[in-house]
Amino acid sequence: MENYINFFKHGGNVWSKSKEYGIDIEEIIDFSSNINPVGFPPQTSKIIKENINLINKYPDPESSELKSRLSEILNIDSKNILAGNGSSELFYLSVRAVSPIKVLIPAPTFVEYEQAARSVSASCIFVNYEKKNQEFKIDLQKIIKKTANSNLLFFCNPNNPTGSLLDKEEILFLIKKCRENDCFIFIDEAFIDFVDDIKNKSVIKNIQKYSNALVFRSLTKFFAIPGIRLGYIVGNKNLINKIKVCQPDWPVNLFAQMVGKEVISDINYISQTRELIKREKEFLSKSLEKIKQLKLYKSYANFILIEIKDKSLTSGALAEKLGRDYKILIRDCANFRNLGNNFFRIAIKNRHENILLINSLKQIFET
Repeated sequence: MENYINFFKHGGNVWSKSKEYGIDIEEIIDFSSNINPVGFPPQTSKIIKENINLINKYPDPESSELKSRLSEILNIDSKNILAGNGSSELFYLSVRAVSPIKVLIPAPTFVEYEQAARSVSASCIFVNYEKKNQEFKIDLQKIIKKTANSNLLFFCNPNNPTGSLLDKEEILFLIKKCRENDCFIFIDEAFIDFVDDIKNKSVIKNIQKYSNALVFRSLTKFFAIPGIRLGYIVGNKNLINKIKVCQPDWPVNLFAQMVGKEVISDINYISQTRELIKREKEFLSKSLEKIKQLKLYKSYANFILIEIKDKSLTSGALAEKLGRDYKILIRDCANFRNLGNNFFRIAIKNRHENILLINSLKQIFET
């Protein structure tokens, strides 16, 4: 049972690592979770403080104001939007709503898709990404062929943990082929907000006309609010209503709704974030590429997948050493299918923290 649980572990568990290493949570530098290094938008604290007296009220069960704001920004009818307690919960609800027997999942990818599939006793079929030079690539024809014998395809774009990305037209082609094969497709765009030229990458504005497709979005990563849990899905109204039936009452807490509807309109924060991620990813990549024992893979998201070429050191051992000796957490990727115990993932953080990671890895690999 313990191995099964460990297989579905995530990064970002600063609470357990704080106890394990005897380190105060505030001292930990967490590269294992892909949260915006800018920090949460400045109005977040003010919103929570000014509305703390409403904590004795039930939240709006429909998240009406949040959906209305999303509707304006996305130019999508609010009836095609469903808000939830983080996108992970929405995976489980959506899988329950469509009741698949066979679920197709690329590998490596976010482990929660498999967990959600198994929660409804579905069997899982895997299609491997292939390493090609400095990138992970997926064979679309291979996926399409397997959708003929599947009820649901999960697809993460950009993909976690590889950082690979398909263009909008490729995803739309995949949606149409899935429809021809009577297969649902769930497209996870949790990291799409970090991508340059998002309008030509996201399919969220096209998704309403397809009865077999959903787009999942997370607000917790880009806006650095994972502690209040907030995500949403966009899709055909009939499919959205089918999922809503599976959702418990009051799914989004009061503060998540209030904060969410304001931060999604913060143009300055959004611009600042994209500039920082672009600048720091380039800096971090160029610096780490100089460490000859490491191989970096091209990423379109706010994280980088790295392979340890020195087989004498596993990703687990590296994670342990960084944690205990340097108070730095990385994402050991040994539990991702189609990877091994020599892969780890790091988030893009601010310059000071990135330098600390670079220097720590240099000390480990070059001394």
